[in-house]
Amino acid sequence: MCGRFARTLPVEKIAEIFGAETAGDIPASWNCSPGKDIAVILSEGSFCMIKKSFWGVMPSWGRGRLTRPLINIRSETLLEKRTFERLLSVGRCLIPADGFYEWIKEGERKRPVFISLPGRRLFFMAGLLEREGSEEGCAVITAQAGERLSSFHHRMPLIMDKTLGEAWLTGDGRFLLKEAREPSGLQIWPVSSFVNDPEHDSPLCAAPLQEAR
Repeated sequence: MCGRFARTLPVEKIAEIFGAETAGDIPASWNCSPGKDIAVILSEGSFCMIKKSFWGVMPSWGRGRLTRPLINIRSETLLEKRTFERLLSVGRCLIPADGFYEWIKEGERKRPVFISLPGRRLFFMAGLLEREGSEEGCAVITAQAGERLSSFHHRMPLIMDKTLGEAWLTGDGRFLLKEAREPSGLQIWPVSSFVNDPEHDSPLCAAPLQEAR
């Protein structure tokens, strides 16, 4: 799954890299967590826009059935169930990040680790965004974890580079759900439990454990 991530690049820099426009200021964060506003990239006709969205989506069919908003949606579910057909058609978005957190169970405790591409390179997580009147929210799409990540969790965010991200926003998108791959060269290191508190937001969240102490 993906329940916490970092997006430390300013949206202006992301807009420059992706070739998008920005809609207001969206502060960077070392500890993006569900229930907070995060940056998303949307296709708006002939251009792409980076804007703010609430992390958590309550699909129209889920009202009265779900006890809380969805923060992750399985790629397999999108392909197999018609309940997400409308969102998959009109709600595709990208969620920029430069790392995400996972927790490894050790006995009765869970130890956090930080996972990133080589050099903390920017990447994009495939997502879906639901608009309902003046309210909107988004969820991260997850896929089966690859060989390295499966030792931490059986799911991983569906990670894309700029080229795949553009295809996700402007194309059909379904073929990308079927071809999810774990990125090569992932960098993974243990971090302090400081990150466990979603209110903590500083470089200490992702600092290698020996530096965080």
